[in-house]
Amino acid sequence: MQQAFTVDVTDVKKFGSVLKSLSHNQLRFASKSTLNDVAFEARRQGQQWAQDNWTLRSKWVQSRMQVKKATATSQESWFGGRNAKRDNRGAEMLKSQHEGDHMMGKGKHGKSVPTNKARIGGNYNRNVRKPNKIREINRVKHIRGRGRQKLYAGASEAARKGYKFAFMQTAQGGEMYFLEKRDGRKPPKITTIHRQYAKGVKIKKTDWLTSSAKKAVSKAPMFARKNFKFEVARAKKRAG
Repeated sequence: MQQAFTVDVTDVKKFGSVLKSLSHNQLRFASKSTLNDVAFEARRQGQQWAQDNWTLRSKWVQSRMQVKKATATSQESWFGGRNAKRDNRGAEMLKSQHEGDHMMGKGKHGKSVPTNKARIGGNYNRNVRKPNKIREINRVKHIRGRGRQKLYAGASEAARKGYKFAFMQTAQGGEMYFLEKRDGRKPPKITTIHRQYAKGVKIKKTDWLTSSAKKAVSKAPMFARKNFKFEVARAKKRAG
């Protein structure tokens, strides 16, 4: 997933005859620098957009927004999402946010969404505690039936047998519970840590990539003037 850039530098031609003092290589260097300035500005705009509009629990999302730099020989630069070496979610996640998506879970009960109670400090802005992550939960008591009475009875039985987690189907898909055993014959404390949605979860289209690129491209003439002036000054200095 990427956004390439085509930069119109006609405004720079106002330098007129001064540009004639530049060699072919100097022109390519100025063009390369302009493309890279635009790409890095697009990344900055994208990262700021994410900061303002998404709930970021770490720098991971912003770190997946990357730039491929142009060179003097390859006049191509782009900005977009890239996967990490050991994680293929980066580009796909950013693409889903850009284009919109309908995420379905891998299990038969649908897409799992952690609740605040599953997170560190019960805070929506924090990560899910490791013991509460779905992939870490491997011993679960499945409670048959639906409703509060079935839940309390099933959770009590599960706690007596040493289960820390229980699952019960719901009309939407299902819920995962953490069971905290209490003294005496008191029923366990039941905390919902995941809700599963059989119909999946919809992600709204944000078009963040295009909007970030447009803002960056609007600054291209400014970047071009800066880079061409630099090359002109360098050419004059060499000419002595």
